[in-house]
Amino acid sequence: RHAEVDVISGTLQQTIPVTQASGSTQPILSFTTDHLQLDCEHSFASVSVSSNVQWTLRMSEDWVLPNVMEGLGDADIQIEVKDNFEQEPRTAMVYLCYHDVVYDTLFVEQEARVYHIEANATEFNASNQGDTFVVSVSANQSWNVYSIATWVHFEPKEGYGDGTFRIIVDPNNSVHSRTAEIRLAGDVDGLVTIFVNQ
Repeated sequence: RHAEVDVISGTLQQTIPVTQASGSTQPILSFTTDHLQLDCEHSFASVSVSSNVQWTLRMSEDWVLPNVMEGLGDADIQIEVKDNFEQEPRTAMVYLCYHDVVYDTLFVEQEARVYHIEANATEFNASNQGDTFVVSVSANQSWNVYSIATWVHFEPKEGYGDGTFRIIVDPNNSVHSRTAEIRLAGDVDGLVTIFVNQ
């Protein structure tokens, strides 16, 4: 800024110009990286801010949660990302702002969830007196087990994630052999067919 000072003595006058340098510098705001790639699980990632001013953060999506929302100067930030239960990848943006003006953007990409369900065996042979079989399930989702055959029963009939269930086979009083088709189904995706021959 500029000013003038007038010095007066009697009929004499002298004007002295005064110039003062700016008290602020050009704002510097940037992330040390412009991209984070994360898997589908609930996780954390670190990113740094390089700055010479006070700053704030804004998020485009609520599944991205920084541990701080504002700061002054350089800082390390921890970014928390919630689980992605969808079968599609997703993207969010974190905006680095100075006086509500965006100076830099961090792109956060999270992978889609791939659901799976597996059984340790898919065929059993039961005696005519009846049998009980234990099936181990490997899954990352809820599941249920069912059959249209009335002579097989399940305990439990549903579960979540890794677990086991029992197939309980009634005695066969008929002169004919029989086969039951059992469906182990994931609530989101995946199907396993299990056969019981008696």
